[in-house]
Amino acid sequence: MTERYSAYQKRVHEFITAKDKTYFTSVNPENFCRTFLESPSGLGLRKPGTKEQMNWCKKKI
Repeated sequence: MTERYSAYQKRVHEFITAKDKTYFTSVNPENFCRTFLESPSGLGLRKPGTKEQMNWCKKKI
């Protein structure tokens, strides 16, 4: 389960660092955003565009 979660976190991190939001459509919006919003530390959220993406996720839940 830990490996799976790490892989999932990696996907979240890839989305956060990607400029193209179309990647998001390939994953479950609710689960994806919940993970994104509940895991602010350790995912490299201090990057440009983070606030915009977080707000975007909040609207999706």
